[in-house]
Parts: sequence; C-alpha cells; structure tokens
Amino acid sequence: MEAFYTVIGLIIGIVIMWLWGKNKEKDMSRKYIEQINALKEKQQNEIKNARKESVQTSRNVLRGKVAEQIAPMLDGFEYSFSDARFLGDPIDYVVFNGYSNLRDNGEGADNLEIVILDVKSGKARLQKGQRAIRNAINAGRVRFETVHVSENGEITKKGKKPAPKPTVQTQNISQTPKTYARADKKWIVQEVKFVLEKYQQGATIEILSEKIQRPPADVKQKLRALGKLKE
Repeated sequence: MEAFYTVIGLIIGIVIMWLWGKNKEKDMSRKYIEQINALKEKQQNEIKNARKESVQTSRNVLRGKVAEQIAPMLDGFEYSFSDARFLGDPIDYVVFNGYSNLRDNGEGADNLEIVILDVKSGKARLQKGQRAIRNAINAGRVRFETVHVSENGEITKKGKKPAPKPTVQTQNISQTPKTYARADKKWIVQEVKFVLEKYQQGATIEILSEKIQRPPADVKQKLRALGKLKE
C-alpha cells in the first residue's frame, strides 16, 4: 500500500512539474513576444522620425535654394536687382553695386562697388571654400584682368605679347638678373599663408616667386624655415 502511495505521489509531482514548466514556457514566450513587439514599435518610430527628418532636410535645402534665387527680390536686399548676377557656386552673387546707374545715366563711376555676396537661410554657415574666398578678398588677393584671344587661339593679357618660343642660348650670352618688387620687403602674414597653401597644392617655387615678386631663393628659404620645403 505504501508503494502505491509513493507512485501516486511521484505521478502527482511529475504532473505538477510539467504544469509548472508549461506555465513558465508560456510566460517566457509572452515576454519574448512583448520584447519583439516593443522592438518592432521602436523600429517603426525610428523609421517615422527618420522620414520626418529627411523630409524636413529636403524642405530646408529646397527653401535655401529658393531663397538664393529670389533674394534680390525680397525686402531688405540693399542692392539693385539689376546689379546682382547669380553664380550659385561657389558664391551665390556678384553684385556690381551702382552699375545700372552708371550704364543708364552715366553717373557714379567713382562710387561703383563690387560685392561678393552669399545667401544663407536657417542655421547654414559658410563652407570651407567660401570662407577661403572671403579671406582672400579681405586680404586683398583680388584683381581685375583682361585677356585677348589671338588669331592662333592663344590667350594673352592686355598689353602683353605672347611669350616668345624658347631658343637655344650659348653659355657666352649673359643674362640680366631679374628684379623682384618685394625682394627686400619684410614678409607679411598673407604672403606666408599664400605660399604655404599654394606650395602644398603643388605650385612650383618659380610660380610662387612670380606671384609674390620675391626671388626663388627667398621662397625656398622661407619654406625651409617653416619646415615645409620638399627637398
């Protein structure tokens, strides 16, 4: 009889453990399903937010492009619409301030002003290249040039004849040393920055010498002192 009760107890224990395992399995399944649903909901929310941000970014870009095009027609634009010339890249406008009055009335030649103008909207800021252009203008590295196209298709600057073709010279022919306008002048910050930037971009010593009107030896010496000369 005792053995019978023992067997019954074992059977009841097995059934209870089985039922407990089933309930635990259901609880775990329910938790996993809840976690999966939560992850799906989070993913959907992130997709919605990403789409909203993408749409907003597109709208901002489009709004900026429109603003660039219509800026001369908006209130607060202090220059004449007819004086503004749209470029778009790298700078939006070149404004020939006072040119219309000069062209139409022949007045204001001494007051003519050239303005390099960029249009920004929202939190947009000048890009690296645009800042470089601004700095070049502020440093005075800007000039006006006129070039002519000759009959043979060569470009020449006004008042300058095409460079003669190189000829073979003997060692007995002496050459007059070339003079440089800034040979004995003190180096200024703008010159140093210009030389470093152009040299790192691949400009030769000779080209830099011509640009800043200093002997090639002086340019080499400055680059060597700055530790930038490529020996």
